[in-house]
Amino acid sequence: AAAIDFHAHKDVDEAEEKQLHESRQKEPIPTSKAGFKTNPVYTLASLLNTNEVLKPDANKRVCGVFKGEFVYRRSDVETALAATKWLYRGRTVKD
Repeated sequence: AAAIDFHAHKDVDEAEEKQLHESRQKEPIPTSKAGFKTNPVYTLASLLNTNEVLKPDANKRVCGVFKGEFVYRRSDVETALAATKWLYRGRTVKD
């Protein structure tokens, strides 16, 4: 049986991840609102789901403007939880 070099696979995986990340960063800003809905890199505040919010400092990293609306990175979007969901996780919400 041939020995498998797992370290070589890890290096290839890391190289592929780096290449994927770089190609996403170079992706142009969509030219239609529908394009923002499916875009993995950019989003508009008006297209966020009810449980999604922008990070507090997202305004410092605005990528552009689309029809008068700021364009944000998907990495600046966080999922918010309701107070009851925090209780299920054993936490409480500060007033």
